[in-house]
Amino acid sequence: MLLSLWIVIGLLQSNADVPKKLPPPKERGENLYKDLCWQCHGTKGKGDGPISSMLKTEVPNIAGEQSTNEKTLIDIIQQGKGAMPAYEQLIDRHDARRILQWLENPVPQKKEKDKKKDKSDKKDKEKKNNESKKKDKAKK
Repeated sequence: MLLSLWIVIGLLQSNADVPKKLPPPKERGENLYKDLCWQCHGTKGKGDGPISSMLKTEVPNIAGEQSTNEKTLIDIIQQGKGAMPAYEQLIDRHDARRILQWLENPVPQKKEKDKKKDKSDKKDKEKKNNESKKKDKAKK
């Protein structure tokens, strides 16, 4: 009985760190790209990362890559190719696809907090503009 209680407590504690909501696929792809790829491929996938100049082989421009089919690109991410390491142990095929989705249009995704802050900032600006207009009318 006591052992069962400890097991339940252990399971509850281990689930405490699990995020409640996964980020949208494109945002997850961006985060994975920033964690694993940008050092060689550059911030937008153009092959101009800080490590690229130190490599013997040219790092390809992969931003908006359309000439190679998705399955082949996922295989390259998973298994590596040439000087590129394999990431099969770190990410699954779905995450590799998310990276490719982000690379179709590598524009940083706004986080939910940032979107809310932008809306709040916009409302503040509108409020200030309205107050300014009222003051101008009052002066006339």
